[in-house]
Amino acid sequence: MDALITNDPYVSGFRVEDAPRLDGTGHNLGEPSLGGSGTRYRQLNPTDYGDGFSTPAGADRPGARDISNRIATQTTSIPDPRGLTTMAWIFGQFINHEFDQAKTGTEPFPISIPPNDPSLTSNPQLVGILSSFRRDAFDPDTGSPFNVVPRAQINTATSWVDGSVIYGTDSSRLAFLRTHAGGRLKIGDGNLLPFDTTNFPNGTTSTIPLTSAFFLAGDNARQPADWINYNAILW
Repeated sequence: MDALITNDPYVSGFRVEDAPRLDGTGHNLGEPSLGGSGTRYRQLNPTDYGDGFSTPAGADRPGARDISNRIATQTTSIPDPRGLTTMAWIFGQFINHEFDQAKTGTEPFPISIPPNDPSLTSNPQLVGILSSFRRDAFDPDTGSPFNVVPRAQINTATSWVDGSVIYGTDSSRLAFLRTHAGGRLKIGDGNLLPFDTTNFPNGTTSTIPLTSAFFLAGDNARQPADWINYNAILW
């Protein structure tokens, strides 16, 4: 086990080249690329594509929105038995973005909305989001009848709880986020996140000018909801 764990930088003889990298590589000395950004997700269970290697499954099953309505619909407030607040699951989502972030592809996969949907029929913005839903990008060496390898998605985050959701997984993003003084990160107006004045991947395809609209943090999916930004500010 000791041979697989990266050296302690405070122990005599530590070499900088042995340190884990910003992109998540180098944590495992026996398999340095393990958990690195840009690598395939590892699967514990067999894939279940409609055609066995690429197309979505479930054509004969209820739609995703129909299922969520049946499971999550409630008419009264249900307090958590342990007294947890909404921040509990929001933090869980933050940690999820820490080690799991697929890249959105270009292949459309609209989510059908049931008639008289209790929440969406009066919310055209959400309807637009679901109707423009796209499948995740995948490794081009997979998902084809010619290579006979089921489609495998790419993780743009690292697989480690290493702060990449705060600092990013590449040097250019980190350089933008830093003040380069006193080991601090940039903050924007009102002690919020800095605005993205470049064109980093940022979880949006909007045409709103980047300089005036979107925050930037280490997480590539920073824009979908304000509560995603809260944890980036806190941590």
